[in-house]
Amino acid sequence: MKIYTAYLKIAKVVWNVDVLKEEVIRVYRASNPEQPQVYRRGEVAEAEEPAVPGWFMSVDDLFV
Repeated sequence: MKIYTAYLKIAKVVWNVDVLKEEVIRVYRASNPEQPQVYRRGEVAEAEEPAVPGWFMSVDDLFV
């Protein structure tokens, strides 16, 4: 968790893409680094707020 806190000092959003075990994306936001939003297969992850308006990606596209 500490590494994400460090990144969030310079970035608004950090994605942790777990390709080895759970196949999920955890999205950490500078506004609430202790509570990542978790996206699973079948969902669409986003970095929209507050970083990249309109940016979305299907979780399934990362785990083919």
